[in-house]
Amino acid sequence: MRSLGQVLFTWLTDAWHYLWELLVFNLLWLILSIPLITAPPALAGLYYATNQLAHEREVNWRAFFEGFRLHFWLGWRWSGLNLLVVVLAFSNYIFYDRLQTSWSAWAQGGILGLLFMWSLLQIFTFPLLLEQSQRKLSIALRNSLVMYLKFPGFSLGMALFILVVAYLLSRFAWPTWLVLNASLFAYMSNRTTVHLIELLEEERPDRNQQGGD
Repeated sequence: MRSLGQVLFTWLTDAWHYLWELLVFNLLWLILSIPLITAPPALAGLYYATNQLAHEREVNWRAFFEGFRLHFWLGWRWSGLNLLVVVLAFSNYIFYDRLQTSWSAWAQGGILGLLFMWSLLQIFTFPLLLEQSQRKLSIALRNSLVMYLKFPGFSLGMALFILVVAYLLSRFAWPTWLVLNASLFAYMSNRTTVHLIELLEEERPDRNQQGGD
């Protein structure tokens, strides 16, 4: 398996090759995210279009609207679940803050830790929904966890890289963040997911051969 640095260099080079497509997808996502009702399917369209790029398929702006249409309600289910998790985490954080006991800080730290882990899983979740034959969130979440457990170093390294790049762009290059942030994030998430799926599939023949012996 190639090192994380080699993979990152290849994928960033590919992202530069797809720069125009990523800019167009990001602009469409920004425009369609303004109305609340179209924001989740707009995110689904963004992930769908960048998933096509991750598979090295030639696409244009129509791919965004195709994903928007095909996965309108899937985008809402995924966004709704994430919103529910954030609301529950925030409400519990406030609850323990008001208790003012000696262990409240530990409980709040645990909540923030769980929320961080949840955020890491979401890097894989929607790309997996696009790759699965069954569009079930429970299966995608389970498969996300399997990927992290199977490839912990690679998965965590890529997740942290995406988060660090997102922070640096927003902190020091906000114009680039505005026009490229979501599409680059979605593209890297899809590339990581597709890559790890390929690694898992490469291991299956070896397992079958060992079982036959």
